[in-house]
Amino acid sequence: MPQNATSLKAPAVKAAVALKRGEGKSKAQIAREMKIDRETVTRILSEPEISEAIEASRSRCVAMLPKAERAVERQLEKGDGDLGLRLLEKSGVLAGPQPPRNSMTVDVHLYQALATFIGPIDSPTANQQSADKEAKPIIIESETGTK
Repeated sequence: MPQNATSLKAPAVKAAVALKRGEGKSKAQIAREMKIDRETVTRILSEPEISEAIEASRSRCVAMLPKAERAVERQLEKGDGDLGLRLLEKSGVLAGPQPPRNSMTVDVHLYQALATFIGPIDSPTANQQSADKEAKPIIIESETGTK
């Protein structure tokens, strides 16, 4: 590809490519979605006016970060629990659904083995589960967190 190659695509196509790139999509994703060659996407993104527009947009976004951070802090201070939860999930602090507090996962096979050695164990949930042919872990609620 020559150094100064430019695309002959219509300005609307070039704008759409730039917009998708601004959304964080890869060149391959853009090419697939728009049904154009990946090299065409590369040429469009390499054009000075397109790359300058993308860089200007990124600069504006970076400049807005302190404002966005203050807005999030204000919402959290107002007690916006949904926002707090989303923030923790997206930051990776919380990974997926958490088991209920004061509960533990119980292995039915372990319960059966213990019952063999020490006698029946008082857990209606475990007794119901042991009757099943397919033993799966179960959750037993506990007031103290230990059982």
